[in-house]
Amino acid sequence: MARYLTSTTILRYYSSAAKQAQDRYVARLVPKRILKASEQTPNFESEGHVEEINEAVKQYLSDYNKNTQLFAALDKEYELGKRHLANIMGYDPNNITQEQIDKAIKYLFPSGLFETNALPVMKPPAEIFPKFKTALYDKRGRPFSSFFYTKKPNFYESLYELYNCYEELNRVEDEKIALGLVPTADDKLNALKYVILDKKALEAQFLEELKDHDYERFKNHFKKLMEHPYSALKEEFISRFAEFKQAQQVDEELFELKIDEVGREYSQSVGFHKTVESTVKVYNKGTGKFVINDKYNLNFFDYYTYREKIMSPLVMSDMIDKVDIYCYFEPIDKPLDLNFRSAYSGSIRFNLAKALCAFIDDEKRELLRVNGLLQHDRRHRERKKPGKLRARKSRPYRKR
Repeated sequence: MARYLTSTTILRYYSSAAKQAQDRYVARLVPKRILKASEQTPNFESEGHVEEINEAVKQYLSDYNKNTQLFAALDKEYELGKRHLANIMGYDPNNITQEQIDKAIKYLFPSGLFETNALPVMKPPAEIFPKFKTALYDKRGRPFSSFFYTKKPNFYESLYELYNCYEELNRVEDEKIALGLVPTADDKLNALKYVILDKKALEAQFLEELKDHDYERFKNHFKKLMEHPYSALKEEFISRFAEFKQAQQVDEELFELKIDEVGREYSQSVGFHKTVESTVKVYNKGTGKFVINDKYNLNFFDYYTYREKIMSPLVMSDMIDKVDIYCYFEPIDKPLDLNFRSAYSGSIRFNLAKALCAFIDDEKRELLRVNGLLQHDRRHRERKKPGKLRARKSRPYRKR
């Protein structure tokens, strides 16, 4: 009996201590909070935890309310201004278009300034003022995105999604290869039909400021995804960052045939490899001429390796002795003094392959693409490092 009374007393003690700890926690968690009329302490099991709002979240909510009120006032002024402008110009106030507004502003406020940003405009506030960025943290101050530490969470999260899409397509390709299946034309998107958004459009979508190297990095990875044999599976993701372009317009731009003063058809391509920029003209119905800067031929390159490199697009497209080729780049006095032979031959091969696409069918174009002749090689010579003889070469070690 004594043992039972002792255990009961201990249980009562612990239950009262837990109740006091609960009351102290609630009082500390919700200071100066207006409770119910009965002023009863809230129960954790029935009402749940009552949380404090983080100071950063309070500031965000305040800024968001101010921004909402500002845009509401600006939209009201814009609508009122549109009606006044329509009455001045004799337009219908209910059906006035933005084109009519631009003409009216140009007529009412003539200006001789050439800078476009200095001219008066009247557009909806959403097109002039920047968008308000959504909250990055919850009420406790915890970030929604796992890339909050990068200062550009939206950009890096999209880059991470792009990488996951590419890895998923690689797994699909491996499964198809294991089953002995070959990708068809419907499995791959035509990269020529899509145009990647420019830097300003991406910044507007991410609501973040991007540097040039960030945009180039995203653009290169995005092109790699579009050129995947099973890129059609990720068409929804690709359409978020690229605009659709009609196929006829693409073919007319890249494979356009021109006519010279003699009436002869030719195709021209301008591009660069490393630091060498070259222009290649390919004339149809030729005899196999190959002219460099109007005075050299293939003997301009003294090594057979570079000659074979240049001739590879002609061999794959079966156009040897069927076209005349004229190449132009920076004038050089002597062929033997030519430096960076690889850069010059690579520039000629890349532009020659692009120019030949105007005279060959889709099957041969695909053959050139598969062999990497239509892909721009972005590699450059590595810069010299301090304390090194070249980029990586070091001086020989001597003990004394």
